[in-house]
Amino acid sequence: MGDGEISISAYDTAWVALLKNTDGSGGPRFPSSLQWIVHNQLPDGSWGDAVIFSAHDRMINTLACNMWRLREEEAELMPIGFEVAFPSLLDIAKELELEIPYGDPSLQEIDAKRNLKLKRYCSKTPVLHSPFQTYWTEDGICWAKNTRVHEVDDTSMGFRLLRLHGYDVSAGE
Repeated sequence: MGDGEISISAYDTAWVALLKNTDGSGGPRFPSSLQWIVHNQLPDGSWGDAVIFSAHDRMINTLACNMWRLREEEAELMPIGFEVAFPSLLDIAKELELEIPYGDPSLQEIDAKRNLKLKRYCSKTPVLHSPFQTYWTEDGICWAKNTRVHEVDDTSMGFRLLRLHGYDVSAGE
């Protein structure tokens, strides 16, 4: 690269790819930006410089290249705890001074969900009297609560953790 040249940025290209066409079709305004993103994804699934590895660069670029998914995915498909864990990761990224679009409406919506969820739970409530415990059914919790399909991994891990911390619980209670 010579003087005055800049490298192509997956981050910037991803933001350009989010622009809708002005003709009302709902398609991308710059289809070539989408093509560039598709053709420049790295073997590990990220975007960034293929020669020089920088975790910060890869994280920012990969997040930007996937922002459209946050806007379009249904909230019901969000993994349990995502709205708490993901904003925490963004807080760490902010402390590291990573340039991430913190003001994006999709990210603000997730943060609002985290704040709402955290307000519901009092930190002084014992685990066996918490809203989580009162939400418990024979079929477990989570997506399986309305079906006859048991979420064995989550359910058994919950019991294991309670037992490891001295609670005498069984699945039949």
